[in-house]
Amino acid sequence: MLPALLLRDKPAAQPTYTRRPLWSQPFESLWGILSKWQFVNCLAYSTLARCVSSLSPAEIYQGLDLRALGGFDLDALDHYTGVPRASLARGACSASADSPGIALASIHLRFCPSCIHDGYHATLFQFTPITRCPIHDARLIDACPNCGAQIPYRLDAAFAANPLACPHCLRSLLADPTVLMRADFSTTKFDTILRWQLLLAKYAYWYPAVGPRARANGNGLAMRNTHAATNLAFIGKLQDVMREPPLIQSIASRRSVAAPCPKHQPVAAVDRSWQKSFANGCWPHFQSKIFVCLCHLYAQFHDDHQRHDSVRDRRITHWWRRTWDGAIARQISASISFEVPPFGVAEWVAFSPPQNPTLSPRAAQNSLILHFEEDLQLTWDTWSGLLSQVVKKSHAKLHPRLVPPRSCWLNEPLTHPEAPVLGLF
Repeated sequence: MLPALLLRDKPAAQPTYTRRPLWSQPFESLWGILSKWQFVNCLAYSTLARCVSSLSPAEIYQGLDLRALGGFDLDALDHYTGVPRASLARGACSASADSPGIALASIHLRFCPSCIHDGYHATLFQFTPITRCPIHDARLIDACPNCGAQIPYRLDAAFAANPLACPHCLRSLLADPTVLMRADFSTTKFDTILRWQLLLAKYAYWYPAVGPRARANGNGLAMRNTHAATNLAFIGKLQDVMREPPLIQSIASRRSVAAPCPKHQPVAAVDRSWQKSFANGCWPHFQSKIFVCLCHLYAQFHDDHQRHDSVRDRRITHWWRRTWDGAIARQISASISFEVPPFGVAEWVAFSPPQNPTLSPRAAQNSLILHFEEDLQLTWDTWSGLLSQVVKKSHAKLHPRLVPPRSCWLNEPLTHPEAPVLGLF
């Protein structure tokens, strides 16, 4: 009889799977990471989902939304895929299905044809305000190039059966499967993705989606996505004219921490033709003394800058005025008079922190006026710097929300190493 074999190690308590962490690249999506892992393991959907999800079997049966991180177990994902937790977290569009940021992400796969042929899909591509690939400057598509059907952005049985392929026609999205083994970590191209990612995160933080809670399916989600995409659609238009996102320094960080209270000075005579619009019947919510005072200061500032002769300064004043007049649904020309209250003043007041309660009413008003005059100049300076980065023919693609009045008080959004792609938002 043969002697018994002595096993040095105990058998594994649970099955182990093939890991290829080097196949993943920076800022890659959960769809890309899990597709590559499934590509080499060929697991049944029930096994695949149990390995990476913290949901119940009933919930897993419905499929997992790859946009939201909430349904996944980061520790299990790290263990099985070999991809670090931070990279996995950035592969999700939002923290959970209830997070406002998920309204910006498409429920169908959006991808760059050139990137997908190389086996790469960035989380950034899923956000509908992003219209072009920052690496190839190619327009993103949301349907299979072969059959034209949309690919659900979900982890389900169809995903498990056909990773990196269209679940409808079964055509592979890869030009050649061997591209997965070619690690290409070009710092330049990933830096470009990061800069557009940070720009989107800032404006998503400043302009969160507003509206009723979306339902898991049906028209509610479609309406919410449409509303959120419309709010930030100007980012996609900006991509049409700029390969690199504009450098817009934080205005809030440049505001004076403290300054002496200004002496009260009468407002100089300026164009008052708009003042008739401030009748109680027409504008009942704007009849506060301080609001009207700030509108006078705004009009005076505009009048002073309008006197500049240079074409560049007139262009800056035009865009600066669109910021403060809230010119989202109407045309604003530097030659017309103020016919309606500049709603940017109301926005600025709404986002300004409360005044120090120890100050007298007069001192509090003077402090507010001082900050307001400073912010009028800061937003004008910011538009000046922004226009210097954009060629003249591209100015029409700009949008007033690039330098909103609220930016005078709001800082850049904070980020966390293990947060989804838009940070803590």
